[in-house]
Amino acid sequence: MVVSILLDTNIIIYREDNNVIEDKIQRLSKILNKPKFNTFVHENSFKDIDNDKNISRREIVTSKMKSYQILKTHYDFQKDTDFVRIVGYDGTSNEYVDNSLLYSLLKGETTFLITNDNGIHKKAKKLDKTHENISERVFNISEALNYFEEKIPKFPYNIKHDTMNHLDINDPIFDKLKRDYVDFEGWFKRKQNAKRNCLSYYNPNNLLGAVLIYKPEEEEQIVLKETILPYKNRIKIATMIVTYEGYKIGEFFLKWIIDYAQSNKIDELYLTHFIEPDDSLVFLITEYGFILEGYNNLGEAVYTKSINREECEKKICDEIGEKSPIELAKKYYPYFYDGPEVNKIIVPITDEYHEKLFLSKSQQSSLSNDITVSRNTIKKAYLSNTPTNINVGDILLFYQTHTNQGISEIGVVESSHKDLSLEDIIKTVGKRSVFSQEELKEFEDKNSILLFIHSREFYKIPSKKLIKMGLIKRAPMTAHNVNNEKYSEFKKLIQ
Repeated sequence: MVVSILLDTNIIIYREDNNVIEDKIQRLSKILNKPKFNTFVHENSFKDIDNDKNISRREIVTSKMKSYQILKTHYDFQKDTDFVRIVGYDGTSNEYVDNSLLYSLLKGETTFLITNDNGIHKKAKKLDKTHENISERVFNISEALNYFEEKIPKFPYNIKHDTMNHLDINDPIFDKLKRDYVDFEGWFKRKQNAKRNCLSYYNPNNLLGAVLIYKPEEEEQIVLKETILPYKNRIKIATMIVTYEGYKIGEFFLKWIIDYAQSNKIDELYLTHFIEPDDSLVFLITEYGFILEGYNNLGEAVYTKSINREECEKKICDEIGEKSPIELAKKYYPYFYDGPEVNKIIVPITDEYHEKLFLSKSQQSSLSNDITVSRNTIKKAYLSNTPTNINVGDILLFYQTHTNQGISEIGVVESSHKDLSLEDIIKTVGKRSVFSQEELKEFEDKNSILLFIHSREFYKIPSKKLIKMGLIKRAPMTAHNVNNEKYSEFKKLIQ
């Protein structure tokens, strides 16, 4: 099968003298020259280049672009009022081109879009609310390399659980914070001396690509301009920065800190943040239930997220008539609706695929140099050769079938697909895939594809206990439903 790739002009042109980026682009170009890829530039991309008043540069860029196939679109995004309302359009040439690229992806004129334009990535994220999984098909250079390069492991990002005294304040990742906060350097040095905990990811050029600094706060208030939030046991996300050099690292950080808070019986997470237009951090945290409470005296927005089980489960029960089960699963993540209206399904999964899909507790607690980020993200994709009838909002209980048999993972179905062609599998799974292109061929035509929200891992309930309580009769070979009474018994074991 040939996969169609649409390239933004910033992937073709080395706009900056950056050897790291240039090396990545060269590697990516070599990969995309293989027969299994059909690579295009969009016809409307030339409109942006035509506006360049530097004639010599314009001719060079145009020449480079013409070495690719030209995607001649059949669609005009300006006629789609819903699309324009969602992504925005200011009438400029640059945004006209950005929207044209994204609309061609939306209309199926290409399988993937590769761009280093943060604005396009943010627009794609907005489209996810009405068009499933669009952002999973928009790659930056690093993501494209990790997706299309044939290597194992697929996503080898090194996440370290560290202390701040090992961080370098002169790293470029902190430049914006130095501009935004007058005493940032003083604060940073004080927290270095205190050896405050953090997670960090370093790029191949040994610069920070992402960092999460957090602080437990026992029984403290949060003072806002208009009100004071009451005393609670909280964790403050003091700093969370993720550059586009990473792959789902922001999602990794968010899941990790929520798991950490839950394990330590914390009631609430919060962070303060100066909001920017199309803010990617705000997109991420609000998707999983962070609420804007107001602004502090510095003018920062203050976002909170409840982790208190009793409080979240009560709100889920109150809102089930207003919101769908999957909406509630995101809003109150990691908690979810599991009443009688949704099915509870045991899904058998082999050791190999279990290892690909999930990150064990031991690996989470000792974040080391071989951590695979894709295994600890919130959004995941499960692929099977056996078509099944599973609905949005259903609860998945993943049963490991070989060594150490039992159930230790639970998720909520975001969407369900079956009997897809290879091309549709690739489009549907997108960046959630933990499989190579070759491995995906194993699932062609006869399949079940489940996109799901990974709620959490718990200590494994072994096969013998599951049989004794009547949840299963024997080790399951195919997915099957569990009645609500048996599920209620099971639920008591994992709370």
